[in-house]
Amino acid sequence: IPAVKDGKYRLIIITGNAGDGKTAFIQQLEKSVGNARSLKSKNGARFTIQGVPFQSNYDGSQDEEEQENDGVLDEFLRQFAGLSNFLEAREGRILAINEGRLIEFLANPARRKQFGFLYETIDEYIASEGMYSLPPGLLLVNLNWRSIIFAQERSIFEKQLEQLM
Repeated sequence: IPAVKDGKYRLIIITGNAGDGKTAFIQQLEKSVGNARSLKSKNGARFTIQGVPFQSNYDGSQDEEEQENDGVLDEFLRQFAGLSNFLEAREGRILAINEGRLIEFLANPARRKQFGFLYETIDEYIASEGMYSLPPGLLLVNLNWRSIIFAQERSIFEKQLEQLM
């Protein structure tokens, strides 16, 4: 959250399974900036970080109103098409989405023309399990790679053991 609030990223993608805490993280960030306004769809919010407008999407697999999911994602990510430095984007985006759905969306032949660099970067990053340098302004957090035995305070593992005792 501090790095996001410092303006280091314009595109933050959080992948993981249902219930992993993707939306909770985004809502925690929104609360910490203090100016978030829920979208009409309730699937995200608008807010600003250091004068830069941001929009979040709590579930990148969801249709919204009359718009199918591919259209939602296309509109949400459109400003990053053709960029290799994501700090050049006029607005920021924070997306919670299942890793498989993200790759499926970006791998579509029509979208690979539009989002080729983003697709190649994310595909390589996931394939290398995070051992690939991301371009400026892009942060990808894959919650499937997290450790349950380390935390700043008490780990999830410690809390689970405590409940069992």
